[in-house]
Amino acid sequence: MKNVVYARKSSESEDRQVQSIEDQVAALKETAMRDGVHIDEVLTESRSAKEPYTRPVFESLVADVRRGEVGHLYTWSINRLSRNLVDGNVVAHFLQAGRLAAIRTVDRVYRPEDSVLLITLENGMSTSFIQDLRKSVRRGLGSKAAKGWAPWRAPIGYLNNRLTKQIEPDPERFHLVRKGWELMLSGAYTVNEVWQELTRLGLTSNLKGREGMPVSRTVLFQVFGNTFYAGRLQYQSATHDGKHLPMVSEAEYAAVQRALGRSPDRRKRKHDFEYSGVFRCGVCGCSIIGEAKVKRLASGAERRYTYYHCTNGKGVCDKRSVEEEAVKAAVDGAVSRIRLPQKFVDWATDELAKLASCEGETAGAGSASLSRREEAQQARLSRLHHMRLDGEVSADEYRTLKASIELELSSIRAASSLIENQGQDVLHLLNRSLSACGFAGDFLELGVMEQRARLRALGDQHFLTRGKVEIRLHPHLQKIAAFEPPEDSSGWPKSGDDLPSNSRWYSLLDGMRKIAQAELLRDGATRMETCSGVAHSNRQ
Repeated sequence: MKNVVYARKSSESEDRQVQSIEDQVAALKETAMRDGVHIDEVLTESRSAKEPYTRPVFESLVADVRRGEVGHLYTWSINRLSRNLVDGNVVAHFLQAGRLAAIRTVDRVYRPEDSVLLITLENGMSTSFIQDLRKSVRRGLGSKAAKGWAPWRAPIGYLNNRLTKQIEPDPERFHLVRKGWELMLSGAYTVNEVWQELTRLGLTSNLKGREGMPVSRTVLFQVFGNTFYAGRLQYQSATHDGKHLPMVSEAEYAAVQRALGRSPDRRKRKHDFEYSGVFRCGVCGCSIIGEAKVKRLASGAERRYTYYHCTNGKGVCDKRSVEEEAVKAAVDGAVSRIRLPQKFVDWATDELAKLASCEGETAGAGSASLSRREEAQQARLSRLHHMRLDGEVSADEYRTLKASIELELSSIRAASSLIENQGQDVLHLLNRSLSACGFAGDFLELGVMEQRARLRALGDQHFLTRGKVEIRLHPHLQKIAAFEPPEDSSGWPKSGDDLPSNSRWYSLLDGMRKIAQAELLRDGATRMETCSGVAHSNRQ
């Protein structure tokens, strides 16, 4: 069995005081040396551990432990392994069941014979720390709002002053957004017409990544419903008088609300819609959001419904909605089609590890060939440089030849990276997908966050198109959807058995693996084309 170091750090606030990954690895190797333990593998990851099923390196480690391949696990502290109860319970179970010889941190050792209560308690304390931190942050933000300053990013038309920590008018956009309010107050414009006019006048977004791009129509709807522009802050169900410069008066704000058919004193309701943000619109690509509706019956009773529809941020959709029950039925149906027995998941995980090991040798040969090609191109580049110094080629010839060689080098390096990482990438992708397919219980009974996490594991994109729900599975999972498993457990794969007893299952697994490889190769080729395009544009 191998001895493994696992180091992790994220960019979130609770991890800012944690040692860097390099420092963690160095300290843990030194600890292992003092223990007389040889470290066989070092795993590092820059991901948050607050939610389960979001760390591919950790999931790969869990798969190795499940197969009994890990002896001693070295980590900086228990909260490096987990900050959520799901992953924490998995780690505690592995230790208690003897799957791990020991978990070693810099200051203590956890062994199978020790009480599992201690490691569970420490994991619970990590989770509690996050919860306490959230409460502390909320108190601080609430205090800032009570003093009259918005504890969030300034809306369009305003800017956050990082020195004074206050919100000030944006000299480029304040007058344009004010122009939008004036057009609405005139009564002669709809929101769509105001949006078109402000776009013509040059109003652009101030969001990171969208600088210089026109604002969407959705942004204007948000502007005309935001009490911030009238000098009021709404935070944690409380309203405060803001100290920033109002853009409109209370009377002007109320007039625009009436023009839009809204109540001036309306309060934002918060709903935790299960599938908001999970689906995209199949027509325009905008997000799908949830909306609650209340129907009053003749008897006086109320019946509540939840619908999902496109935000129509680009103004090209008919916003046809679909009831939540229809979305749930589509989700449940998609999950049911790919549900697999846990025995297959465990067997497949073992087989994938064996295949990845074999393919690693083949990949090594391919990498060696690419390394030789890279060395040859580097030698060409060096000779070209000397030829230019000796005056054998002109400046124009030098630039043309140099650009050609550098483009070839870029392609070789991209291909080399693709080959080196392909085996592990396929392994991570399939392990994540198999884990999502092999759970027991009712999918719809899972919590909101876990449902979303598993849906994302099933496919990168799901769509709602003109009222029709489409769960778009990864191509390799479509192979499972078309597979018909045996009705009784006697036909399930048996560990250690070769063909022909496991032939159907080998065929399924091999098909999934080949499709996953094709997916990753296609994505890698796209990245290579992008790199080549960037290099070409830079030369021009």
